[in-house]
Amino acid sequence: MIRRALALALLAALLAGCGRDQARGPVAPLTPERRLKLIQRLRPTKHVTLAPEGARTQADFVRFVGPCSLFVGYMPKGWIAMTPQGCRRLVIRPVIAGKALATAAVVAEMAPATMDSAEASDRAVVENIVAWQWHAERREPWTLREADFARWVGLKHTVGAMYLGRHGGHYFWVYAYYPLEYLDVIRPRFHAILDTWLWTDTGEPLNPHKARAASGRKLPSD
Repeated sequence: MIRRALALALLAALLAGCGRDQARGPVAPLTPERRLKLIQRLRPTKHVTLAPEGARTQADFVRFVGPCSLFVGYMPKGWIAMTPQGCRRLVIRPVIAGKALATAAVVAEMAPATMDSAEASDRAVVENIVAWQWHAERREPWTLREADFARWVGLKHTVGAMYLGRHGGHYFWVYAYYPLEYLDVIRPRFHAILDTWLWTDTGEPLNPHKARAASGRKLPSD
């Protein structure tokens, strides 16, 4: 009996150790020097594989730096990135056939540290909505909540998706909207932007299952 009890105790300890190895604790922040090196080491351009409706295609993406250098990533070549609210908001405007689409955008917004989850969920709901549907289950590993929606942009009916997350004690939400006729063009590029997103304070990807492999780089040393 004693031998059996010891064996069970040893097994429990091993299982507990495995659980600790799999769980990820807080990531130590990078020094300002390492943050700068991380940004500088990103290639100006990269080739990204897109899969709209199952058809794999290649596209050229260019580097962008988020508001106040909070994050970095890549966006389709020719698209326009703007920061209309300083450190709070990034807007990426699609450009199709040489023309910026006023009825489409990829938007990332950072909430102040004082905002709680309920207020963040309310603020993440976009304006001028026609329909909004929260998902019962998450499709992305980094999100807290996700939704699909339809909204008016001027007189144009658009559709889109919103993802709510949390990083460094702040809630943030990312969404994209576009006319239905551009869905196959913009949606895979929206997800490719998310797949290349890196937080500059930790060097961690937004999506731990995709972005680290897609970045193909190691963190710079001091």
